[in-house]
Amino acid sequence: MPGHIISATKKANTILLLSVGVAVFWLMGSLLNVYSIPVIGAIFEMAWLPAVILTVLLPIMVLTFWIKQGFRYKSPYFYSILIIVAAILIRLIFS
Repeated sequence: MPGHIISATKKANTILLLSVGVAVFWLMGSLLNVYSIPVIGAIFEMAWLPAVILTVLLPIMVLTFWIKQGFRYKSPYFYSILIIVAAILIRLIFS
């Protein structure tokens, strides 16, 4: 049973890290001129499709896991949802 707890924590932390990565991607794209440096622009162009897919899938996954966990506010899933929603709102406001 302890192995199951560790894997659940690892899964939650991985999803939180993915949420932060997606948020950084969208914020970087809206606040900075990523095409001013060609290498960063190329990396940004290669990463847009995974970022779009994660932007759609992560909230669904996070809500599912958070519901299964019982809507605990100290959960990494709750913070993941907050990060994703904040990033989307900032992207909509600054674009």
